[in-house]
Amino acid sequence: MNGSSEAVSSEALRDGLQAALENRTGWFRRVTILERRPNPYRTSYALEEIQVRLDDGPPLWLIFKDLGRHSLALAAQKVKPEFLHDPAREIRTYSLILEPASMGTAKLWGALEDERENRYWLFLEWVPGRQIWQVGDFGVWQAVARWLARTHGRFAEPAGSLAPRSR
Repeated sequence: MNGSSEAVSSEALRDGLQAALENRTGWFRRVTILERRPNPYRTSYALEEIQVRLDDGPPLWLIFKDLGRHSLALAAQKVKPEFLHDPAREIRTYSLILEPASMGTAKLWGALEDERENRYWLFLEWVPGRQIWQVGDFGVWQAVARWLARTHGRFAEPAGSLAPRSR
């Protein structure tokens, strides 16, 4: 594969988001994907920005992250051993650790874990802004470092109990 989520059709993406929202919230609202585009700041995995409408509500911008091995960038596929690849780890980190802790991270809208279909999809709130490396204000860097230190401190003690659940 080419390390892209482009192989995911818009129909499959819409259906997957619909299922993820239903599983997560227990309510049903019809999902319409209005627009999708690659996010230029992808990590090792393919990222897309998707504009979504739920029934007749205002549009939402979400980040779609395909965590399947096929979505890894080619360079990452070459260096990351298969036995270290655990596509559910990030999904569970958001759902079991970050969201309940209310740390100010992007909102989890939903996720799919389907081992049979090799679908490990994460749908997060798209947070507008500049990447930290683009900010020249040292005070911003210090604030980010303080937030990160608080986050590490908050999870230092319960890390042993959280690790098995989040894989």
